[in-house]
Amino acid sequence: MMPLQLTGTELAADLRQLMLARPLFSGRVHSVFDRSVNVLTGQDELVTVTVAPKGVMPTGFSVNLDHTGPLGLSPGSELVFERLSVRLPGGRRISLKEARVRPVFVERDQFRNFSPDPAVLDDLKAILLAADSPGIAPLAAWIPGEEDLPRNPGNHYCAFIARDLRNFTHALVRGEEEGLSALSARLIGFGPGLTPSLDDFLSAVALVLFARDRGEAFLKNLGALARNRTTLVSCHMLKNAAAGKAQGLYRRLLGSLTEKDPELVRQAAQEVLGYG
Repeated sequence: MMPLQLTGTELAADLRQLMLARPLFSGRVHSVFDRSVNVLTGQDELVTVTVAPKGVMPTGFSVNLDHTGPLGLSPGSELVFERLSVRLPGGRRISLKEARVRPVFVERDQFRNFSPDPAVLDDLKAILLAADSPGIAPLAAWIPGEEDLPRNPGNHYCAFIARDLRNFTHALVRGEEEGLSALSARLIGFGPGLTPSLDDFLSAVALVLFARDRGEAFLKNLGALARNRTTLVSCHMLKNAAAGKAQGLYRRLLGSLTEKDPELVRQAAQEVLGYG
């Protein structure tokens, strides 16, 4: 039987700030998975509860459990956020007062005047291809691509979206910010999974643009474009990325590109692929 009070292990810095600024608010469980629970608040924020060692997400916290079952949560369950604690159904409580606060924002300073090593980028493409993903990874060997599309773009997802993806990446490389929003509307929500493949791709693009202080118009519109075009979880992922927020593994991969250490990049990339 789960004790009446649990202690949170990690707390995202943005959620801590929110809980201190708004001492009392509630949310209802949107979806439950083996290692995470998504909670939607009345203010349309998505709070993600994870179990160790999955790691804390933006606007989230983690608890030291093997899986989410002992929390006793199901879609529709109400959680009440009170200062630095969370009240669960049945009077149980999770204290976040001693939780380790984790940063969620990409640090822009390390990316000023940054230019990635082409050899390292080739390594990343090879890693993606070797992963044999059912999504758009087969297109990684072509991005940003030449004018002609590859003869064999990969699986049926790739074949369907290759032309739109080419147009988007060309506009991105040319710095055509006004066209990015219109082109991204054709990509959002496409692909398999709770966070569709193209949403993962666009989140990565958004993080890089934020880190390099570019694409302001595109980043400003991305969250609004995602609404009603993709899953709730993916929509919030895109909004977070546009604001420069991401889970630690993704920020570590991005930061590794500035370290001039190919092995560090490869290790970070494998960790991200293992995480999902």
